[in-house]
Amino acid sequence: MNAAKNAGVKRVILTSSVVAMFGEQEGVIKINQDSWTDVNGKNVTAYIKSKTLAEKNAWDFIKNQTGNSKLELVVINPGPN
Repeated sequence: MNAAKNAGVKRVILTSSVVAMFGEQEGVIKINQDSWTDVNGKNVTAYIKSKTLAEKNAWDFIKNQTGNSKLELVVINPGPN
């Protein structure tokens, strides 16, 4: 993200996954911008943990950036099938 911002990139598109939002949950799940998988959960695999942490870190970067030129972030969260 730093390299993109320093290079003058205006927008980064991150391919994440629905697992970053609800991990191993089952049934009807309400998902919003505050929904994150518990990376310390019992059934959380390395893949799920990596997707969750990568997306959270990207959003933290966007939220905490300084300066006049702000990098934008778009996240795509594909699911199974």
